[in-house]
Amino acid sequence: MIKIAENQITRLQDKLRTEHTIDLSLTDEAITWLAQRVHDPSRGARPLSRLIDKKVLDRISAMLLSKQLRRNYRLQIDVQQGKLDFTVEQCEGD
Repeated sequence: MIKIAENQITRLQDKLRTEHTIDLSLTDEAITWLAQRVHDPSRGARPLSRLIDKKVLDRISAMLLSKQLRRNYRLQIDVQQGKLDFTVEQCEGD
């Protein structure tokens, strides 16, 4: 499941970089956190995709709409106290 999560996150990173000039990075802990929450790994990538949509993409969308996250920003996702933690910073020189 971790490899599938990494692949899905890579696609999301590419999309954010191309469409919004946003640098997204997830720690190994965040990727593991996502992969471990899929209850039935035998069902493949679909449950993991839904989880990433709900826990990561929905939050990113809200941050974009509220202008908390903008072009040329960096978004780091980690795990703090058992939850995903989103940290935004402006890239240097911008």
